[in-house]
Amino acid sequence: MGGPLALLAALWALGAAGDAALRIGAFNIRSFGDSKVSDPACSGIIAQILAGYDITLVQEVRDSDLSAVSALMELINRYGGQGPTWAQVSERCLDPGLGRCLRSVSRHEYSFVSSKPLGRDQYKETYLFVYRKDTVSVVDTYQYLDPEDAFSREPFVVKFSAPGSAAEELVLIPLHAAPHQAVAEIDALYDVYLDVIDKWGTYVSPYVRAAPPCPTAQGPGGHAVSGRL
Repeated sequence: MGGPLALLAALWALGAAGDAALRIGAFNIRSFGDSKVSDPACSGIIAQILAGYDITLVQEVRDSDLSAVSALMELINRYGGQGPTWAQVSERCLDPGLGRCLRSVSRHEYSFVSSKPLGRDQYKETYLFVYRKDTVSVVDTYQYLDPEDAFSREPFVVKFSAPGSAAEELVLIPLHAAPHQAVAEIDALYDVYLDVIDKWGTYVSPYVRAAPPCPTAQGPGGHAVSGRL
């Protein structure tokens, strides 16, 4: 489940140390839509992965009416704390060599927030955040307007409240860039960072995570992209 460079830039509002840590992930599910969610084995694994995090950015979502997303959320939430066996999710264990099947989907309730389909041409993707409701909640969202047309899929900015964590509030800025545009788009995130500060009237401390590591995130001659963040 790879694909073009996936970047998750998380802007953290610093809080008191010693509180619970948040599990935040980025998951590139290649061309996620009805075909993947209709496959019990595939959708079961996806649900298991998402249920392991407080917030997950899902990339390469190609589901304009969100029907596949809704079906996936139903799968994650269907059993709640009852803990179904993997056989209730899928008819077979994908890797019998593991010696066991996955036991449950989730013991918590999850929800999601998503962008509109984004892209310069007919190929469009949606940014999707799946989050655990008893840990975090959505405070605000906005679509970056991208006045310079720097992004093929402009960031969809989400502010979360996480009262039980050290952060208390955090802002997540997703970017899914094609490899040939990665250097310019990563560099342009600095403008998004400034826009977030201006829009929400607060200083936030930046944390940048690029996954997977990609040699295309270098300028000519192998020089690293700008460190303006």
